[in-house]
Amino acid sequence: MSAKETKDRIIKCTTDLILERDGDIDNVTIRMIAARAGIGVGLANHYFQSKEQLVSECIDRVFSELFEMLTRDDTKKGADSGPADVQIPIPSDETSYQDPADAFNDRASVIFRQSDKAPSHDFSDAPEEIAGLLDFLDEVPEDDDLHGLTDKTGITDSSGNPELPDETDMPGGDDATHRAARAVMDFLIKNEAISRAALVKNTQNPVSTDYTARLTDAFAYAMADKKMIEEIRANSRMTERMKEQFIRQTINDKKIKSFMIMSSIKESLIRREALKENLQVDLADEKQRAEYIDSLLEKIY
Repeated sequence: MSAKETKDRIIKCTTDLILERDGDIDNVTIRMIAARAGIGVGLANHYFQSKEQLVSECIDRVFSELFEMLTRDDTKKGADSGPADVQIPIPSDETSYQDPADAFNDRASVIFRQSDKAPSHDFSDAPEEIAGLLDFLDEVPEDDDLHGLTDKTGITDSSGNPELPDETDMPGGDDATHRAARAVMDFLIKNEAISRAALVKNTQNPVSTDYTARLTDAFAYAMADKKMIEEIRANSRMTERMKEQFIRQTINDKKIKSFMIMSSIKESLIRREALKENLQVDLADEKQRAEYIDSLLEKIY
């Protein structure tokens, strides 16, 4: 048996044991995994340095399908439409964000200090991120409310900050959020033991890069307006750095609601039996599950 086949067998046996114990990873040991896989403990430790690493790999394989579903580009139609090529990382709590206007001002001030040019002078030799933005701003009307800029880009309000259209009118609005939330709940119930193993562990020891945080980020992307993101990417007047910042802000604008929704869904999964007993909601029933998610989102929104 090749090294890859051995690793796959170890992961499968670990996953089976987690499923059999309803997600209670404390009751799964390396010795049990090695015995199930028909190998020695030493060989299991050779491929996976700890039980935690092995369990994480099992969860990663299951959750990768969920992350892929949430970050799929739903603006692309046709037979070849598949997972999105997300051009920027899904923002995590460790991601710092600088407003594009602030980024421009900071960079421009450096250029001004390094040269004798005044703002009204020719900036043809300025760095790309400055020259590109100045070319773009040349066409901005001078009226105070900057409606012309809003009309041109669809991404700024009167204060110059990124702004999403009303959620009821956008592809990433209520309908997309309901679909994504239902899909997440369906997935977690279908893979309940693995999901419980991941999310309960996150509750006990939360960090900014755990499965709950990554799921929140991926769901924020699912909620975001994909049409707007594509328009930002296609805007020839914006530099790549500006595009990245606007897209990140578009996603970040959804993160608070995403956190609230994902926290509620996670708690519903963990307390599924209590939910059934106290509220007469059986998440194992597809219809009741969908109605519960819709009611949950209605209250959050």
